Parts: sequence; structure tokens; C-alpha cells
Amino acid sequence: LKHTEDALNASQKRFNTAMRAAKVGVWEWNMRTNEVSWSDENYMVRGLKPGSIEARYENWAKALHPDDLPAAEAKISEAMNSKSDLNIEFRVRWPDGSIHWINDIGSVQVDETGNPLGMYGIQMDVSERKWVEEERENLIRELESKNIEAETLRESAATVALSLDLKETASRILDQLRRVVPYDSASVQLLMGNELQVVDGRGFPDGKDPTGMRFVLDQNDPAYPILKDGLPYVLYPDIQQISERFRG
Repeated sequence: LKHTEDALNASQKRFNTAMRAAKVGVWEWNMRTNEVSWSDENYMVRGLKPGSIEARYENWAKALHPDDLPAAEAKISEAMNSKSDLNIEFRVRWPDGSIHWINDIGSVQVDETGNPLGMYGIQMDVSERKWVEEERENLIRELESKNIEAETLRESAATVALSLDLKETASRILDQLRRVVPYDSASVQLLMGNELQVVDGRGFPDGKDPTGMRFVLDQNDPAYPILKDGLPYVLYPDIQQISERFRG
């Protein structure tokens, strides 16, 4: 008998050492008497000295982060009502003010009629895992933000470069055109689907800049057939004559 008792004590010590090393505490809650029992490790994962406070549900709830308490209590009520297992994670505030993460896993005890008597389970300090997860999530968000910024900058740069290139090209066309065909007013337009967009223009009334103006091009427009064929053109009264000239 003495040998069996010594073996049990040794086994319990090994178990306690393993639980302490793994930062795992054991708890039990009698729902009818509201009595709670905590192992020494259960105190330690909450930053407390074993036995420093009374093991009560109220003391457990008081240490939870205010933002996490409603969800934790809702999960406990759900487990009790459905007689299902409990598995929740929440933050606790240690006496020194530091915040730690706890994983609480438990099972519901029921009587012979299936009514809940209470719960029992374990609490584990999972702060290191949560900190790593948070750091990873922050890094992912930072990378995503930088990628979005980089893509936005690339798109903006491409848009600006395109605009500058079109504007410069149109300006040069108008300069060269004036040397060949003196004009009072002229514009360079870009065909975009069924619209013409003014890229640059000169000599418009009141000195207005027509850049950016859009005109819907329909089939009744005299320039429509030439634009459809992609031919250069100058509008004269005789469209057919000048289009034939370009074809020649």
C-alpha cells in the first residue's frame, strides 16, 4: 500500500510539473453551489500566487478584459444550455497591468436527468502564440497596405505619363499643322469607343481650353466612315473627295 501511495504521489508531482511547464491550470465549477476549485497552475496563468484570492466565478470574470467578458460569458451559457464542450480564448489583465491570452477548454457535467451540474476543464496561457499571430497579421496588413500604395502609385504614374505623352504629342501636332495649314482654331481628338475626346486644342472662343471635352460620335457624323476605317482626315465640304485623296 505504501509503495502504491508513493507511486501515486510521484505521478502527481510529475503531472503538476508538466502542467506548470506547459502553463496549464485545472479548474472545476459547481453550478449549484457556485463553488470553484483552481489548481496552483490556474492561479499562475493569471499572474497570481496560488491561493492569493478566493477561487470564485466572480474573481475569474473580474480579471477578464472588459471587451472579452460578454463573449466569454455568452459562450459559457451556450455550452451549459446545449451541454456541449467549451473552447474559448480571451484576454486577462495580470496584477502588474500586462495583458495575456488564455485558452479555456471545458466540459459540462450533468446529472442522471441530463440537467447541468457545472463544468470542469483546463486553462492554458497561449499569449506567445497570440502575439505571434497578431504580429503576423499586422505584417500582412502592412504588406497589403504597401502593395496597395505601390499599385496606386504605379497606376497614377502611368496615368500621368500617358496624359503627358498625349498632351505633348497633341501639342506638337498642332504646332506642325500650323506651319503647313494656318488655322484659326484646331484640335487633336482621341477616338475612345464611340466618343471623341479632345486631347489639346487652340483658338477656341474666349481662350477656353477644350482639353478633356467629349463628343459622342454617331453614324450620321460625316467623319464616322473615315474614323471607322482608321484613316487620317481633314474636314472639308467634300468629305468623299478628301478621303479619296488620302487613299491615293
